[in-house]
Amino acid sequence: MPKFKLAIADTIGVLVKGAYMDENAAEKEFSFTLFCVRLANEELRQLSEKYPTAFEFLRAHARGWKDQTLVVDEANQPAPFSPDALEVLLNMGGMASLCYSAYRAQVTVTAKN
Repeated sequence: MPKFKLAIADTIGVLVKGAYMDENAAEKEFSFTLFCVRLANEELRQLSEKYPTAFEFLRAHARGWKDQTLVVDEANQPAPFSPDALEVLLNMGGMASLCYSAYRAQVTVTAKN
């Protein structure tokens, strides 16, 4: 049993920001937080072997979201997180790659001045 542990949560809130073109050829910006499992260095090194696609990684490690408005229910209200709602989101062209890139950029520590 390890004697020590990190004093931070084992989940990370990943800020996902992007834009899409609507039906009138107008660019629409969006942003939301995707909650994912925080992986350690060794796990990060093995990602491409274990999860060949961003879609597969996110299906296995995404745990929730906040302020997501792209996936809606029958009443046009933002859908609560679920495996089915996540699949709809990730099937939007480029979304899985965007979420995965944001995760990889934000899961590691960064230098601050």
